[in-house]
Amino acid sequence: MMRMRYVLLVVIACAVAMGVAATRVNLSPDAGLTPDDILRDVQEKFETFGSAAVASVVVAAIATVATLARPGFGLGLMLAEFLPLSILSNLGFVNSNALTYCWVIVTLVVLAVRRPTPGVRRPSLLAAVIYIGYVFFESLRSEEPYLALVLFLRASSMMAALYAIVPRLRLEEYRQALLLGVVGSVLSGAIVLFTGLMAVDVERLGKHWGLNPNALGHGMVMPLLFCLDVIVREDARTYYAWIFSLAILGFCIVLTGSRGAMLAAVLSTLVVAPPLRGRSWVLLVILPMLVAVFMGLTESKHLAALDRVAEVLTRNADVERVTSGRASLAEVALDVFRQAPVLGIGSRNFENMTERMGIVSSKDRLGLNTHNIVFTVLCEQGALGFFLFLLWLLALARVAAYARPVSRFPLGALVAFVILGLSAGYNLTAEYGFMLGGAFLMSPVRQRALAPLPAGGVA
Repeated sequence: MMRMRYVLLVVIACAVAMGVAATRVNLSPDAGLTPDDILRDVQEKFETFGSAAVASVVVAAIATVATLARPGFGLGLMLAEFLPLSILSNLGFVNSNALTYCWVIVTLVVLAVRRPTPGVRRPSLLAAVIYIGYVFFESLRSEEPYLALVLFLRASSMMAALYAIVPRLRLEEYRQALLLGVVGSVLSGAIVLFTGLMAVDVERLGKHWGLNPNALGHGMVMPLLFCLDVIVREDARTYYAWIFSLAILGFCIVLTGSRGAMLAAVLSTLVVAPPLRGRSWVLLVILPMLVAVFMGLTESKHLAALDRVAEVLTRNADVERVTSGRASLAEVALDVFRQAPVLGIGSRNFENMTERMGIVSSKDRLGLNTHNIVFTVLCEQGALGFFLFLLWLLALARVAAYARPVSRFPLGALVAFVILGLSAGYNLTAEYGFMLGGAFLMSPVRQRALAPLPAGGVA
């Protein structure tokens, strides 16, 4: 039965890849085209080849609905607060990045305070502090000397948070979650690479967003948190498949330098290493925390960012300057949605459209995304895609609320996550996934008696 589920997963993923590749727009700039011409071109491509994409998301929706066991509101708080705030985030009052940062920090702190499990409080609080340091350094991301430290802080916060969760898992669940996470990550990254190669010139290899396997790296987080009870036979084939997956991760790091792939490699290393103890805490948690706090409190760019926040609070700010132009992107996305309200313009086509319209980033001259998952899903997947996205979140909520055995759950979750990773086009997939995971852990799940990991970790 499990074998058939994985076969079905691969078939659905191939359908997604075909549909997304078919809806990609030629990225070469065409002089004289108006926005209406570009949108018409995108719509024609979608109407011609979009049946595969539509079929794939419908099948994914069916798989997700199949995971619904009974009514529940496990993630109701997240659904009630996150989606409306996300819609408002690009309207001049709060930046979507800042909203996400706050969510992660609050999740970690609440996890530390409310979870009764011994050994959770300290790593969760430290993870929250580290993530605050990462937020400080985010403003320095354009400075090359600081980039490595930014990535290190981000990975360290995730590592510390996972350490708070891992001791509650049985050893076999630990390995199974890792395997499923790697499979989903590699699958997402492979599809992104495939669809990117279908549309990007060779000279732009490694530069274009479509070739940046963020879905690959960030895909480690959500399956690891949700797919804990899936039954996978532990044999030689499983072991070698896992090794092969890690090799692909390394290849993607070399090919693109993607921070998503780097994050996946760090998490994979954590999962096969002994739990953090002693000197490891000093090197991976305490030291980065101290450096982050010091640099964050003394960096002029951070102080300037605080000034901008003060402007927003006093309502004397220029909306475009505070949102770095994202308010305009939100308007463009909503206009696109009004013109293609049912099916949207196709996965990742908003970036392609903005590039052809001349709306590009100053750094690499590539098209921009909406930086907001709600606007992205609305304009690229239309009302149908947005409904499926909400349905997927509801499926997660119900499964989490009743702590159902999730051996039937990974297929729907992974397929939906692949579609989300392909269509979202933003850098925060890991954080959004972590928010869902935190909400899952804080939901009224049935407590299970789980054997702790052995002192040596996973062999």
